[in-house]
Amino acid sequence: MSFEQCVPDPVMLARLMADRDTPMDEHECMIEVVDAVRHERFMQEIESDPRVREEWESFLFTSRDDEADDF
Repeated sequence: MSFEQCVPDPVMLARLMADRDTPMDEHECMIEVVDAVRHERFMQEIESDPRVREEWESFLFTSRDDEADDF
């Protein structure tokens, strides 16, 4: 099918036009990708750096009651 034979879908065009009103860094898909990349990097850092892993485990195993006693 050539470009001249394509019939634009009005619903899809409306959606694309609406998406253009959202800045790229605020677009839902972009936020999901950035979050996924940050998570992957964090997991790699936990696996490769024992100090980071120790701090992460300490954070996970600290009960919220322990933090309340510190104040």
